[in-house]
Amino acid sequence: MPINQILVNKKVLFFFTASYPYGKDETFIEYEIEDLCRHYQKIIIISNSKEDGTKRRTPENTILLNFPYNLSFFEKIAALKEIFSPIYKNEVAIIKDNPDLLYDRKIKNILLTSVYKAKKIRTFLMKAIREHVPNNSEACLYSYWMNDMAIGCALTKSDNPKIQFISRVHGWDLYFERHSPPYLPLRTFICHKADKIIFISEQSRKYFINKNRILNTLNLEVSYLGTKRLNEPKDYCKNDTFHIVSCSSVIPLKQLEKIAESIAGIKTSQSIKWTHLGGGQCLNEIIALTENLFKGKTHLSYFFSGSISNNKVHDFYVTEKVDLFINASCYEGLPVSIMEAFSYGIPAIAPDIGGISEIIDHQKNGFLLPSKPTKEDISSAMKSFIELSEAEILEYRKNAMEKWDVSFNAVKNFKEDPFL
Repeated sequence: MPINQILVNKKVLFFFTASYPYGKDETFIEYEIEDLCRHYQKIIIISNSKEDGTKRRTPENTILLNFPYNLSFFEKIAALKEIFSPIYKNEVAIIKDNPDLLYDRKIKNILLTSVYKAKKIRTFLMKAIREHVPNNSEACLYSYWMNDMAIGCALTKSDNPKIQFISRVHGWDLYFERHSPPYLPLRTFICHKADKIIFISEQSRKYFINKNRILNTLNLEVSYLGTKRLNEPKDYCKNDTFHIVSCSSVIPLKQLEKIAESIAGIKTSQSIKWTHLGGGQCLNEIIALTENLFKGKTHLSYFFSGSISNNKVHDFYVTEKVDLFINASCYEGLPVSIMEAFSYGIPAIAPDIGGISEIIDHQKNGFLLPSKPTKEDISSAMKSFIELSEAEILEYRKNAMEKWDVSFNAVKNFKEDPFL
């Protein structure tokens, strides 16, 4: 459908985020929001974040609303009454029928609070729809995460069938194993109510179907995220220092300590520099560990940037020579950080988890590690890459850039209205 025809429809998009446009997280939304704004008369961004911290620029036809995500003590008590609601009872039946799930007190509490919160979201949302959309059939609900906001959207859709509703699914909102207890509420309910559920990889789609035992899969689609290359990559020339870069929050699941140990364990006299882009709760701890591991090894050096904007990450990739990108996470969806590296022709090594095998083609644009790599596995992969000739490295770099352009270029991936 041509964009001008979409605009004639004058639909209003309600876009649910965790923090965007506040703070520095969800930078990948910045790639999509400008394209979305070309399809809709107005976009209402509903953020869970309180209006504090840095607010990023948003397109002119956006309106910002805040929905406080946490429940008060009295609301948590009030949530107990949801034990009598049909949505709660139906979910309990699904849990008890699934041998992979154990219905216990913790899951009961998660489910009760999610149902209560979803009903609270529905009330908030219907008020916003009445205020901003004369005819609610012109309202489109887009939850960027399959969280309690998505459950609230599903409830709203259930009461108002003409409203359109889609949800994206990423990583933490998909994999049960990333939670304790290993449970995510009302996945089947969301699936049945959504017009479309968008997965960031084929692997994640298959996981969702199998884990939740979904029979009707017609509304389940894969649509890769993407990045925009903000600068033109510069020519590559191999030199005496091999530069390895990682980019993520400094938190336990990213396993930066394993990267530090692996670099320290490479059996080579080659000069190696490791740069990590990003800050987080474990930054001081990982700096101290790296300092200790690299001590006395004059061929090794490191730099931790701390918290850094996405624009500065892009600037770094063109002002610095980067030989290799590394990811050592224990869980991933399909990392935007690898897409960004590939857009500048930087090959990557990463474990074969989540959808990583859909971006890294082993021994073509990088190396796939075992799903739970040892530090020896990582050291060996890095050493193999260090020993490649410049001609071989240039081939890897060409393949990385081509992979990004074909599958992960945001200019191409986000040009269509997700509701079509």
